[in-house]
Amino acid sequence: MVGGGLGEAGVVDEAFAGVQARLEQAWRADLPDSTTDHLVLVLPSHNVHPVVLDHFGDRIPALEQRYLCCILLLQRPATRIAYVTSTAPPDDLVQSYLSLLPPSNRADAADRLTILTVGDPSPRPLVDKVLERPDLIDQLRALAGEGPALIDPWNVSAGECQLAVELDMPVFGADPRFWSLATKSGGRRLFRDLGVPLPDGSEDLASLDEVGRAITDIRGRNPGLNAVIVKLDDSTSGDGNAVISLSGLPAPGDADEEAALAARLKGLPDWYVETLCATHGIVEARIEGDDFTSPSAQLTITPTGQVVVLSTHDQLLGGHADQVYQGCRFPADREYAAEVAELASVVGRRLADKGVLGRVSVDFTAVRAGGGWSLSALEINLRKGGTTHPFATTRLLTGGHYDPEGATLLAADGQPRHYVATDNLLDPAWQQLEPEAVRQAIHEAGLGFDLDRQTGVVPHMLSCLPIDGRFGLTAIGSSPAHAEELYEAVRPTVDALT
Repeated sequence: MVGGGLGEAGVVDEAFAGVQARLEQAWRADLPDSTTDHLVLVLPSHNVHPVVLDHFGDRIPALEQRYLCCILLLQRPATRIAYVTSTAPPDDLVQSYLSLLPPSNRADAADRLTILTVGDPSPRPLVDKVLERPDLIDQLRALAGEGPALIDPWNVSAGECQLAVELDMPVFGADPRFWSLATKSGGRRLFRDLGVPLPDGSEDLASLDEVGRAITDIRGRNPGLNAVIVKLDDSTSGDGNAVISLSGLPAPGDADEEAALAARLKGLPDWYVETLCATHGIVEARIEGDDFTSPSAQLTITPTGQVVVLSTHDQLLGGHADQVYQGCRFPADREYAAEVAELASVVGRRLADKGVLGRVSVDFTAVRAGGGWSLSALEINLRKGGTTHPFATTRLLTGGHYDPEGATLLAADGQPRHYVATDNLLDPAWQQLEPEAVRQAIHEAGLGFDLDRQTGVVPHMLSCLPIDGRFGLTAIGSSPAHAEELYEAVRPTVDALT
């Protein structure tokens, strides 16, 4: 998902451009070695299609609180944080992040943190709620003062542009006028133009008839194909993906093929078909193999146009037909991580040339082929996502820096760190548990993050427990096996509380 409500793409005016002209100054003030006092306004507003918002529903405030890891930025003495959220995070959760700061930075860290709560848990973009509260806007304006300040968004919609103008504060994210580059169709066009490998398929489809014809064409080129995936252009985390099995259909080119495909496509939900017709979509050959993974690369494009590879991950998929993002392992497999980083950099450089800045991620598939791996690019995201907060947590806690060529994050002690992370550790029986009890149990089991060893589990999103028994965590280890061991130990530890 690349941004807010449909029809807002291209929102930019002279006032916003004037505010953005000061972004580089504010960004430089926020660099790790900066001694310039500045404010970072963390705005985890999910500006996504209404269908996706409805899917997340009452989990929206908990999803916003994934980015409380920004508290760890307070280890930099010149940084002040204003964190805006729909509902108040538990105080013990805030204190737990403050306790992970180096002792030398804890004394005044709480004084440099301001949490502003809208008090509205409804499944709407947070920025819309903020814009309805002139009092909050006045508070944020006062917090910024006369010094450098920037908005750190989840993604940028018309709402973020409006807030930037009202606060006279630049936003470090991709302007909405670039959204079309990161729809599923736009991504395919960009990959093809750059020579980045991608699955066989078609884009810009606006009806089931067009989808059916696209599938017929794909089958003609790939007669042994088992399935295709229909994807909504404006979707996120795999929620807009529908797998269409091709087994049992008449052979490609058969006179009955078209009717059989049409009957199969009629099984798609009404809401899905309506969204496809309104927002368009794509069809791709489903890539399969005995050794199949879904790696991704996370980039940032700086205000100076530099493309920086922040991380690579192997995504953990589940849900319907294994299409929904569940979590990740860091880093991606070394056999292909460097190639993932390089292909993503090719995409990033093209985006930078067009004027895009801020957070970018590129998703791939990887299938073992012969003696190596075959990569295919799937989509571009101009926003933060499920891999953002685990990496930020690990980097800030360990002082690490990712080397994309070696696919290694070396901590401040010179040793590598790995992690397994999820937002979806789930058991309905956990709804009865108090978030603080879960955090305490993880600590007492010896699994909590240890500042000296720089390994351990950092839980997040615990406010989701009473909603559906779900929370998230980042398990940071000294090796892949150690990270996996820590991760696997959490579920039985929490189960013991029930």
